[in-house]
Amino acid sequence: MHRRDWSRYRPFLWLTAGTALSVLGDQAGWMALLWWVMSRHLATVWMGALSLSYGVAGAIGGVVAGWLMDRYAPRALMLVDATVQGLIFLVMTLAAWAWPAPPWLLCMLLFVAGLLSPVTPVGAMTVLPDIVPAHALVQANAWDETLWQGAQLAGPLLGGLLISTVGVPGALLWDVCTFALCAFCLTHLPRVKPRCDVAESAGRAAGVAPGSWGWRAARTVAVQLADGLRALLSVRIIVVITLAAFVLNLAYGGLEVALPLFVHHRLGQSAAVLGMLWSANAAGLLASTTVMVFGRIGNGLVGERWLALMVAGMGAALVPLAWVSTPWQVAVCLGLAGLCFGPYAPLCRSVIQRALAADLRGRVLGLRATVLSLAGPMGGFIAGEGLRWITSPVWLSCTGSLLVCLGVGMRWLCRVTWVG
Repeated sequence: MHRRDWSRYRPFLWLTAGTALSVLGDQAGWMALLWWVMSRHLATVWMGALSLSYGVAGAIGGVVAGWLMDRYAPRALMLVDATVQGLIFLVMTLAAWAWPAPPWLLCMLLFVAGLLSPVTPVGAMTVLPDIVPAHALVQANAWDETLWQGAQLAGPLLGGLLISTVGVPGALLWDVCTFALCAFCLTHLPRVKPRCDVAESAGRAAGVAPGSWGWRAARTVAVQLADGLRALLSVRIIVVITLAAFVLNLAYGGLEVALPLFVHHRLGQSAAVLGMLWSANAAGLLASTTVMVFGRIGNGLVGERWLALMVAGMGAALVPLAWVSTPWQVAVCLGLAGLCFGPYAPLCRSVIQRALAADLRGRVLGLRATVLSLAGPMGGFIAGEGLRWITSPVWLSCTGSLLVCLGVGMRWLCRVTWVG
């Protein structure tokens, strides 16, 4: 991006600022919920159940969010998402402050929040190619990832400090504030015209008049989603990236549950150290994506070798967690994992955006988000059950070994060609 072109990127900067603020608050809120359940109920099963409730709802919401993005104004949908989720976390803040809310109530609230959670991420990915020039798409995704990782860097550290100082209600209240700030940033987005003609054409093909309801309207939605699924499966690189991302999210979901136990039992440390460790991982991610932005790296990374090497490198950095015993050693491992993996997400995102037709972008990204959203909570739930029998250091090391195998397997799974 040239300096003289910054005015053209103002909507993009507002978009990335809003999503980064939301992530900054979510880090504190999610840490607070997991720490609260662990300290009050001492049950890894409930920790996994929280993750499962949120993720299953996200899987349902992802399908609907993608369809909505192709039919209605993305900005309005994202504003509704930020507002309603802010209200939900406000309720959880009051519950944490006023009375000892049972875990099942938190699961119900997180399920509702999860239904809305894919709206803003899918909306951001959908509108990004419409608000930045085509030649700057890779750098825009890298910049978005850099701000997002910056929030990941500051969020856990801030969350740990908030939990240690003002408690769980204070950390949840911070999440509520960031939702409000996110909504303010989203008001500065342009009104991208919804692709209603696509939905109405599909409806007429299925024999449904615009605005009709009932079984025939539901069939129309199913036809449109089937078109999106066929588009997703017809592009080989999207299939490969999605399968790899599913395994990665599965592993990361288990990491979210296992790491607090590792800090609490193996290291004997507080939530502040947990936040510091997540910040070390985010620092590695931030460093690599920053180099990608200012070094204009992107189109030069070609082929499955680079993608496979990033995944395998991340896994190799996690394997030593079975033997390390000090916070700084764990921080080094997590930092190296982030450094290896940082460029993966923006590069893959750019490939997918370029490979999709504009009128299918929302549905394909929504379906893909649904598939990936299932992996994280599944990993968290599996970890919650498995950690009853396996120690957290062994679990973390096995997760690293799984990622190394995934990276090696990606090399032969498919000949991935970069979309220029």
